[in-house]
Amino acid sequence: VTRNLYSVLLEAVLWPFSRDMAPTLLGHALVFWLLSSMWVFQNPLITPLVVAASLGVLATYAAAVIRSTSRGEDQPPPPSDAIASWDVAGAVLRHSLVFLLGGAPLLYAIVSSAIGEWGPTERTLLVIGGAIVFCLYVPAGQIVASTRETFLAALNPIVPIRFAFRVGGNYFLASAILFGFALAHLVCVGIVMALAGAIFGPGFFSGLLWGLCVSPVVVAGVLVEARMLGLVVREHRFDLSLL
Repeated sequence: VTRNLYSVLLEAVLWPFSRDMAPTLLGHALVFWLLSSMWVFQNPLITPLVVAASLGVLATYAAAVIRSTSRGEDQPPPPSDAIASWDVAGAVLRHSLVFLLGGAPLLYAIVSSAIGEWGPTERTLLVIGGAIVFCLYVPAGQIVASTRETFLAALNPIVPIRFAFRVGGNYFLASAILFGFALAHLVCVGIVMALAGAIFGPGFFSGLLWGLCVSPVVVAGVLVEARMLGLVVREHRFDLSLL
């Protein structure tokens, strides 16, 4: 029996801030801060690699959250859950492929509009259509890629589309809410970045303090989004098992 969608999503929003999750949230925020703060050294060779590693660690753990939540677990998965199944580079590539597939129509709409291939009405419709495809495809793609953990799962668009249509209206509503939360998450990150920059000002140590303020907000939002996707699978795991 599936629960009310709103109670499921509310549970996901509150989950990272529960007592059991506090050490995990703080620990991952610290790791993300340590890795992502390497940009303050402004090394053109090391900085991109370290920033990619910080995002990879976060993506790998988010995938572990989706898997453990879909299995019915409410406790945070141990770090070994993320490390044992995929390395950091694999997680980055796998989840990036999902975003690339989902964003391909939107990218085409933007590029074709920029070069003047379509009229104003057609450009608007293409961009709106591409954005809708992105918002609807990416959640299902991330669910499938996280639970099956193969490059084929990340590259195959058929399984995510079939899962979305099997779940039906709840999936489309959940995708809209997830997209809204993702936008709110970006806005919160931007506000914290601006406030931290205004309070601490420029400088090496100011940059470190700035990152220390931003990292918990980034990690908390990603954990909420991963928990949302995991709960969608938990409530509809029978649908996913048929694919």
